[in-house]
Amino acid sequence: MTNKKFTWAKAKAKDWKNYLPPTRPSISELAVIEKCFVDLVKSNPRKKYKLAILGCTVEFRSLAHKYGMEITMVDFSKLHLEILSEQYMMYKGKENF
Repeated sequence: MTNKKFTWAKAKAKDWKNYLPPTRPSISELAVIEKCFVDLVKSNPRKKYKLAILGCTVEFRSLAHKYGMEITMVDFSKLHLEILSEQYMMYKGKENF
């Protein structure tokens, strides 16, 4: 018997690059999050920040890496991480799953 939820999720991860907002973060959403990151880093530039992300969204991961954050992702499938990690990310860094 096939696990339909797993099959659906795997297909969605593989097609991530083809999705648009609101499925993926919009440019305006990323701008709001980036402002928060900038304010946080400015408040204590020497601190090494750690961020937990629910899911493996590449846009959030890349943005956090831009500001030198260490990322821990929480997702129900390591396969999602592997598939989404094939997507382009402008910034990369340390990640935990």
